[in-house]
Amino acid sequence: MSAFSFSFLYKDENIAIIDKPVGVTPDECIEDITNQLLDTHLESPVRDRIVVTPIGQMDRAASGIQIYGLNLKSSRELKKALNSKHLYRGYFALVKGDISKPGGFQFPLMDSEGEMCKSLTCFEPQKSFNIATLLKVWLETDCKDQIRKHFSRRWMPVIGDRKYGQKKWNDFFKQQLGLNRLFLHVYHLTLDIKEYNHPIEIDCPLPACLKEVLEKLDLLTSNPVTAYNARIRLNFSGC
Repeated sequence: MSAFSFSFLYKDENIAIIDKPVGVTPDECIEDITNQLLDTHLESPVRDRIVVTPIGQMDRAASGIQIYGLNLKSSRELKKALNSKHLYRGYFALVKGDISKPGGFQFPLMDSEGEMCKSLTCFEPQKSFNIATLLKVWLETDCKDQIRKHFSRRWMPVIGDRKYGQKKWNDFFKQQLGLNRLFLHVYHLTLDIKEYNHPIEIDCPLPACLKEVLEKLDLLTSNPVTAYNARIRLNFSGC
């Protein structure tokens, strides 16, 4: 029995979409997904065609919507659609600094094979807390740890990122606001491919632990005294 649990957000004979928990990779969910699908299709010819393949490289430390192809044909079609207008994934990320305008990063990153690949990350601010900003983020490419690397390289790391972030900031958010994970969550997916007569729209709200962090952060930064103390402790004067 697995040490983690997930819920299906959508499934049919060709694709499955789950709410991936923190702490596991998409690959590590394959066995459980396969077993559940086999149990569902005990007497179905679909059973013999099931080959579960994750689409896209979601971080182990992130949570939210993860899509899988359930047979070789559907996986090929989904990989073609990845990061195009036919398959859109939206992320929520809390990053260091006060960001007021939409923008993007377009510089190459090293992929999982050690090769440099073209990378484009776009973002739009949702709410600024002065010391940090909640962003909507979407990708036009699919490199390993792309969001985390792009924001880190521009001195705006994702809060809670122990690999690419800043220890002082991570420790502050853990000790003061109870953030024990990376603040990165896939909240929306749109799939619009020819195999379906209409787009599939899936939403996955922020988990309670991340909502609670935002509420505490709002209280902290709305009080002039605690906001000032936070900036002094972080030695932060702005991006």
